[in-house]
Formats: sequence, structure tokens, C-alpha cells
Amino acid sequence: MSMHRREMRRSGNQSIVINATNLGRVLDGIGTYTLSLLRELALLQTPLHFILYVNRASWEHLASIRFPGNCEVRQVSHLLSPDYRFRGHLLSLLFANFLSYKHPTSLIFATSQLEAAFFRTNQILTIHDVTPLLFKKHHTKQYYFYKYVLRRILRGVRGVITPSQHTKQQLVRLLGVPAANISVIHNGVQQAFLSARTQTEPIPEQFILSIGRIVWIKNIVGLLRAFSLLAPRFPHKLVIVGDCPTSASRHFTAAALQGFGIAPDRVIFRWHIATPEIVNLYTKASALVFPSFHEGFGLPPLEGMSCGCPVVVSNVGSLREVCGDAAVYVDPHDPRSIAEGIQAVLTDESLREDKVDKGRERARLFSWRDSAREHVRVFSQALSAGNAQTRYTVPTKPALGGMAYPVMKKASW
Repeated sequence: MSMHRREMRRSGNQSIVINATNLGRVLDGIGTYTLSLLRELALLQTPLHFILYVNRASWEHLASIRFPGNCEVRQVSHLLSPDYRFRGHLLSLLFANFLSYKHPTSLIFATSQLEAAFFRTNQILTIHDVTPLLFKKHHTKQYYFYKYVLRRILRGVRGVITPSQHTKQQLVRLLGVPAANISVIHNGVQQAFLSARTQTEPIPEQFILSIGRIVWIKNIVGLLRAFSLLAPRFPHKLVIVGDCPTSASRHFTAAALQGFGIAPDRVIFRWHIATPEIVNLYTKASALVFPSFHEGFGLPPLEGMSCGCPVVVSNVGSLREVCGDAAVYVDPHDPRSIAEGIQAVLTDESLREDKVDKGRERARLFSWRDSAREHVRVFSQALSAGNAQTRYTVPTKPALGGMAYPVMKKASW
């Protein structure tokens, strides 16, 4: 029996292949999205049949998930992990196109734009942002991929998922994606940020927190310049948490900090830490500062809000859409503006309490369970269309309930 017929016979032509190979050992924003989505899909009651491809480097995050019988989990080489940076992304992209050949009749869902199949119409892609198109100088490789390769792919896909209205508008304007083909499904807040309260290492009593990949777009240099304005007048230390590429580490030597006018012992860098400790930092921080030059969504501000941490964020990208009136907004291009926003949170108790209260309310609006339900609705409608060339629009209200399954089925590939 041919591979095509075996696939159709097994699943009744209702298989959805999820390429989740962008989930690695170290969790970034896309990895958090992928992991959270898989956790919730494992709990949803749905007749859909899922084939999940993950790389072995990510298994420590997935081992505790009890996948139901309609979810086949297939592990592939750890070399596809984003932990290997460019090489991992390249191998994952090549693997995505192999999956297109291996599963010719299934709907394929790629959890990021970097796992798109080149010549596949029967696929749905999540596009998290279009940052490379906005900042070519800092994303030279991805810029050409977005501008020429991804643009062509998006002309024929069944649908696009994106986490914010802001990114949807950019997809329409910069890549020419029809608005009717784009479903906006917000990200959520992990339950861990509402419950975990453990601490594994001593931290300073008063500190300002920054969380996110330590790359240019996150504006860590601007944050350091802002902190240099505050350090003489406030006792707080600055705690910076995130994955730091070698190219960015030059900013964090003792000599570099002194060049900013900051005593080296006032800044603490933490690279890879577990979620419970991140939660602990959120709950104890005097403020979370997120001065990015651009965001397609922005998870850390919501995570901080859910833990009762007042948030200072940039007034750009999707952050106003995500944070609403629950944050203090600053100009990321002006270190003095960032410093003034932080100072306001540290000194104005009424403002602080207002943002903490509104932040908790705001964070409760973003649920991974609701996000997973909306993904299932997109998949279901794509399957019901029955034609690889059919475009669709997606209803806005979730309809499915959740139910845990007691069994787990794992198939290595």
C-alpha cells in the first residue's frame, strides 16, 4: 500500500501534522508558544488526529504531558533544535519540506514562519512577527527569507495565524497577505506564573527586572543607559535574564558597565533559569522593564502582570494592544524616557498599585486554553473546506470544551 493511502486510511484524511521542531531545550518566546499550545491540545476534546514532530532536545519539556490517543508524538534529531541557532533553523526548514513530501494528504501546521514548506498549499503557518523586514541591518539573513521566500509561500497557504492585530496589519502591508486569510489568536499566560512561588538562589531585596533574549531588538543598551541615570538616586540593582549570544556579551563586562557609568556590582546577569525561579523574580521585582524596539506580541509583560509586578514597556509594536492601560509606556529610543517611567513606578505608590491591579486583570484575559481552542477551530475549518486552494475566514468565538485524557501514545520516527 502506498504511503499516501496508508496515511488516508489511518486518519480518515483528518490528520493534522504539527511541526513543533522549533521547541528546544532553552525556551524562547516561540518555544513557549509551541510548548503551551501542545500542553493545551493534549487536554482538548476533539475528533482531530494530530501527528506531532518534536526534536529530542525538547523532550524534557514534553515528558510530563499525557498525550491522548489522537496525538502521535514522533521524535526527530536534536540537531533540528533552535539551540543550535542558524544550523538548527536551517535543518528545521529542510525538515519541514521533507514533511511536505512524507504527508502529502495531511494539513500541516508549522508553529513558526521558519518551518514553512516551500511548495505546499495545504498548510497553516503561525507568523509571530515581521521584525526582519523592519530592521534589515540586524536581520540580514532573515530579511531576504521574509522578503522573497516567505512572501511567495504565503500566497498559497490555507491560512496564517498571528498573535496580534498589529502583526496582522503588517502582514497585509509588507507581505501582501489578504486580511481574510489571517486569524489573530492571542498568546496566553502559563499557569505557572499564577501558582509557582519557589526561590532557588538569593536575589537582592530591591531590584529592577528585565527578561527576554539579549539581542539588539530588546534594547538592553538603552536599558543600561536608563539605569545609569537612576543608579545614583536609587538603591536598586538591575537583574537581566535571558539567552545571550556571544555577539551581545561584550556589553556586560565590568569595563563596559563602567563605561555606562554603572558599578559592575549593580547589575546581575542570569542566562538560563527555570520557570519557578523566573516566577520568583517577577513576584519580588520592584518593576519589570521591557523597552523593546518592536514586538509582535510580548509575553514577559503579561507574565509579570500575572505575578503582580508593575510593568514599564515601550510604546511601540503590539505592546499597547497587549498591555492596554495596565502598563507605564516609554519611548524606547530615549533612555531618559525609560528612566522616567521606571522612576514613576518606584516613587508613585498610587500609580504602582493601579498598574498592579490592572495588570492582574489584564493578564487574566489571555489564556492558552482559549488560544488552543481557537487553533482547533482554524484547523477544523481548514479541513472542512476540503480543497487545498480554498481560503477561509475564522469565527471569533471559541466553542470547544476541555477534557483530560489518561493515556499517552508516543511513536518515535
